[in-house]
Amino acid sequence: MEAAIQTRVELNNYTHKPGGSCMVTALSGIYRYKGLNYSPEQIIGLGSGLQFAYGYDPEQKNYRIEFISSQLLYSLLCNTGTFGEEFEIVDNGEALSRMLDLLDEGMPVPVMLDPLYCEGLMKRTPKEFVAYIPSHMVVAVGYDLEERKVFLYDSPQLDLMTMDLDDFTTARCSGPTLPANRHIEFYFPDTLYPYAQSVKLAIGKVVQVFKYSEKHLAHKSGIEAIRRFAANVQNWRNIFTDEEIAGNARLFIMAVTNGHATKGAFRTQYSTFLREASALIGGDGYHASADAYQYLGRLWMEFQKQMLLLIRNPGAREVWKEDSDFHQLLDEIRDKEIAAIDLLEKELLKN
Repeated sequence: MEAAIQTRVELNNYTHKPGGSCMVTALSGIYRYKGLNYSPEQIIGLGSGLQFAYGYDPEQKNYRIEFISSQLLYSLLCNTGTFGEEFEIVDNGEALSRMLDLLDEGMPVPVMLDPLYCEGLMKRTPKEFVAYIPSHMVVAVGYDLEERKVFLYDSPQLDLMTMDLDDFTTARCSGPTLPANRHIEFYFPDTLYPYAQSVKLAIGKVVQVFKYSEKHLAHKSGIEAIRRFAANVQNWRNIFTDEEIAGNARLFIMAVTNGHATKGAFRTQYSTFLREASALIGGDGYHASADAYQYLGRLWMEFQKQMLLLIRNPGAREVWKEDSDFHQLLDEIRDKEIAAIDLLEKELLKN
């Protein structure tokens, strides 16, 4: 007799804690599910997530800014000694089948969705910013084939959500991230790297990317990016129309706040990681760096306020004068970012 086909699975022992960044929240939940109680701040830190990068699109006349590394997942795996891979399956049926297999095996599945299908995300995002959200990650924890439902957790919401299976399938292969159907699979070995080793590896990569990485023409990163960024933004009034200034300001706000989910361009979270790491691995070597990034978090929050002003009044004279508070803020952000990474490298070499 053939075994009955499983029609309902729900991983009741998955504990979700709402958070800001969708990927960070998802990864924190997956690691916690496997017995590794990593906070979102630790995920950012151990994933070498801190960065500053941008690329300019001359056709659309806008900047694409990244304050958290697009390589966070793979850096997290490398720095902790865990294993995982992101898959992109074009065929909808095959993509669904693979997700159901993983859930049957007892593994929750981080899945990328079209943001427009994520109710909680849409509620917290002002309409004028929705077009600037590229994608969104949720964690699938179950399904019911008879009811045609998928059970999932979304970063901004506490309670388990259900989504119609057809809507879920469409959300996986629509929006700006085509061909999509992307998910992540994990494997956790019995033995991980010692925490102190993971911290040093993670901080070392942040320093490497910020100070010594190759400077690509299309996408600047680290110190090179922060220098050009400050100078370029101070010159917006001379090269952009009011509409283009407002559009770039919206892009920057979405990047600084991670879609209105975090504050301080992830500098505050990284500060918390450094302070906690210093206590866990012994000594207080990273406290000065933690203070530096906490201060930078406040500066980026002030920058966000200036972007809101530009959206309302792109030609505001008090912004574009050479000695304006805005120009001085950009100079201070540049100088403090460079000083902070220099200090972090100094502390890393001492520990």
